[in-house]
Amino acid sequence: MQQSNFEQDLIESEQAFAEQFDPNSVTYHGGIKVPVPVGGARVPESMPTMYPEQQDLNQYLNKEETDYGPEYRRCMYLKEFLADLKKTLNKISATHEALLRNQELQFKVDKNNAQAVEKLENNKQNELAGLNNTLELLKTQITYLDKDEKLKDRYKELVAVHQLSQKSYNSKEELFEFYQLIKNLTSAIFKDNQRLTDEIKQIKKLYTQK
Repeated sequence: MQQSNFEQDLIESEQAFAEQFDPNSVTYHGGIKVPVPVGGARVPESMPTMYPEQQDLNQYLNKEETDYGPEYRRCMYLKEFLADLKKTLNKISATHEALLRNQELQFKVDKNNAQAVEKLENNKQNELAGLNNTLELLKTQITYLDKDEKLKDRYKELVAVHQLSQKSYNSKEELFEFYQLIKNLTSAIFKDNQRLTDEIKQIKKLYTQK
């Protein structure tokens, strides 16, 4: 059967590509024969670089971060702190979901299957131990926020989260209000992080205008 123009072009293209690696072909690229030095002494000529030519790389690699002042440092720390707080809240939510799922399996499991019963109980205890550790972290985070005049009122519901996290929930309906409380707090964190980002940009802008 006669090949279509597309098929013929495809075959020729593949052949041309393969010939670049055939030492017997006139189109063989031959490779770069110059050995590449090791130990970072030189960047190969064929390798693109993000650094300007004839410059000492150390001035880029060891470049000190600009200090934009105490308010900048505060904003940067708060951004990181709020990101960690959001992780804590999400972890609490996920743990309660896992506990509820494990509880549902405990109702369904064959009580005569000792191995399955023991496994589910171990899972429960592991989740509870992890939850206790997370709540200790949340307690520390609440203590820090109480000292921040700008944020403590916005996150006062964290105390309720800490208390409600110690309860047992028997259904998704019971968990709904608790989940909604966590969702409201994570939304507040997102907004505050956006605001902090804007403040950081403004601080940098004013610094460069000096």
